[in-house]
This record gives sequence, C-alpha cells and structure tokens, in this order.
Amino acid sequence: GVGASSIDQSIVVAYPGTWMTYPHIRITGPITDCVITNETTGEKLDFDGVTIASGDYYDIDTRYGYKSVVDAAGENKIADLAADSDLATFHLAPRRGGEAVRENAIRVQGKSSTAATRIDLVFFARYLGI
Repeated sequence: GVGASSIDQSIVVAYPGTWMTYPHIRITGPITDCVITNETTGEKLDFDGVTIASGDYYDIDTRYGYKSVVDAAGENKIADLAADSDLATFHLAPRRGGEAVRENAIRVQGKSSTAATRIDLVFFARYLGI
C-alpha cells in the first residue's frame, strides 16, 4: 500500500533466475499519472494523464505472447499507455555469473494516491537449461 497523496519510491526486487522474466503487475487505484520504471533495464510503463479510480485496477501482463493491459471490468486499456512505454520488452533482468540474485530497482511514481493504492508485481523465476 502507498498511504500518501503522491508516490515516488524505489524498491529492489531480488531476482534469482538466470533467464529474464516478464512480470504481471496490478495497479490498484486511486492513482493518477502512474509510471513504473525498471531502473536496471531502463524500461518503463507510463500511464501519464490516466486516472485509475478507487476500487478499480489495471492488470498489466508483460509475459511473452500475452502483452496486455486490462481494467477490473476486463476492458482493454493498452491505449492508456504512453507511446514511449516498453510493454513489448518490460522484464526483470537475470542474474549474471557469480551473482546469487540480480537486483532490479523498480521505481513507482504517481499522484492522488491514498492508503488504498497498491502496486503488486508477481513473477516466476526462470532458469536457463541445457
């Protein structure tokens, strides 16, 4: 939960996989102008000019072959993403040789948030195999 009228926070997601993973993200309103940036990869999901109302949410599926944005009613909201968003490539970077995990710095920004506002990020750890 956010609990403030605006948010500009970064968290570190420790990803143990050896292959990139494409997360599922849920933005639960209220929030306006939400931007989610993976500062490790430079990729972002930008909802500038969009308000997600209290009680509504946007589900962002960045998995390969899915790439979608829908609201709580199941309506397609992909057009709400700014043109320079990275829905096609947004991912968590995998660990490199010798690392136990790869730290992905995820930054969330937005306005008009309350204690009900949430940003949830879910992913599967994926591994390279032979």
